[in-house]
Amino acid sequence: MMKKFFLSILFLVIGLGTLHADNYDDAKSNAYAAALSLRATGYNLKGYQGEYLGSGETVIYRVYMYSYNEYAVLGAGDSRVQDLDVEIYDGDGNLIASDKDSSDVSLVRFNPPYTGTYYVRTKMYSGHGYFFQMVGWK
Repeated sequence: MMKKFFLSILFLVIGLGTLHADNYDDAKSNAYAAALSLRATGYNLKGYQGEYLGSGETVIYRVYMYSYNEYAVLGAGDSRVQDLDVEIYDGDGNLIASDKDSSDVSLVRFNPPYTGTYYVRTKMYSGHGYFFQMVGWK
């Protein structure tokens, strides 16, 4: 009886690990596909960051940007992500640009008014899951 219990727990843990990897890889693949579209339109890509967000949770990344570049901030998630929103704030907390449509991929294109530090706020408006975010410039 105890052996069956431990085997059940082991299979559950292995199954959850596989589920985790599948969702993580799904998010990474979706972001990579979207990034290829950005590259095709002339954007250079600047790394990527990602993590898990629950419904209603946010994360903020700090990015240094130059006023003479055009930027695109892209976010894409796994299949459980329903609505991912991105907002760009300047160093004084003013909203500069945003994407607030109801989709699982977010894209914000803008020209920073000055060179300096900006804050990219990503919110999981609906759903939950892993997402990756990239910054492109040209």
